[in-house]
Amino acid sequence: MKIGAATRFLSVVAAVFLGVAGIHEWSAKSSEMGSYKEETSSAVLILRSQGKLKMGLAIGFIALASANVSFDENGNRN
Repeated sequence: MKIGAATRFLSVVAAVFLGVAGIHEWSAKSSEMGSYKEETSSAVLILRSQGKLKMGLAIGFIALASANVSFDENGNRN
């Protein structure tokens, strides 16, 4: 299956968007808690899990963008 330039570009854009959003959600912490391990708020824990999902999707989009990309022995893209 051939992946076009537009698909690669949109995959990278989606990966960057999901990565940035995921980082912010993954680091969520309620104001009452001193550390991440002591967190008990369901809303914050759900937000963190959504952040982890977005980071996983971002990694998947990066993998999609780099599918079928090969380089020769001189480092030039085929």
